Amino acid sequence: MAEPNRQLLARVWRPLLREFNSTIERACLRRDAYLDRVFAHEAEVLKDEIPCRNSPEARAYLQSKLEDLDRLPVNFSLSPDTIKAVNRACEELNVIRDCFINRVLFLLFADINTCEAVTGIQLRECLPDILGDHDRDYVYAPLWGGGLCAVSEIVSSDPFWALRNFIEHFRQQGDESVTPLHACLIMPGLFSKKPPGVIALNCYLPDEFIPGAPASKRALEELFGILGEPINENPRDPKLENERKKAQ
Repeated sequence: MAEPNRQLLARVWRPLLREFNSTIERACLRRDAYLDRVFAHEAEVLKDEIPCRNSPEARAYLQSKLEDLDRLPVNFSLSPDTIKAVNRACEELNVIRDCFINRVLFLLFADINTCEAVTGIQLRECLPDILGDHDRDYVYAPLWGGGLCAVSEIVSSDPFWALRNFIEHFRQQGDESVTPLHACLIMPGLFSKKPPGVIALNCYLPDEFIPGAPASKRALEELFGILGEPINENPRDPKLENERKKAQ
């Protein structure tokens, strides 16, 4: 006999929760029953898509950014196995559980413009080249097994299979600028209003994105050409001359 569901408490960004609840209602899905499958799947793939554990500094920074988000407490009724899988993945990778929950919810209703911004892939332009016979079968699944079977397959499979197909295609072509889905960074610049704390929608954050961290300073120095080969610059520019003197 299966164990009864348990409660997983998370604090969800208010506009994200509002949009997600509205979308899940239109889809005629029971929220927690669907998310039980989604969270379990994403917890398992997290370790394959994040390159390494978050550093203590990255975790602390993401935690501080979470506090900037207007969040509401939400109890999700999930199976014990799903809760264990989520907790285990977050502990192994030093991921904040609320970052994981908010990121997955955000990606679940992200439209194509948002997906293009997050992945850096021009999805619409690449669609004809990537769409294969298997994907055509998936698109026309209601013709083969009936509409209800198609819905069942969609809600039971990888929720981001289409995005991952695109990402895998480019990575197989040797494009190192394309990263696995959960390593794709969601930055404030993706949003027109640049809401504070939105960087907390990341499960993983390289140290160079932490203001004031040594890795961040090195990245800036490399950007301005202080390390390695100098950039093509105007030698009379007083600001650049100042930076040069400081570096010597």
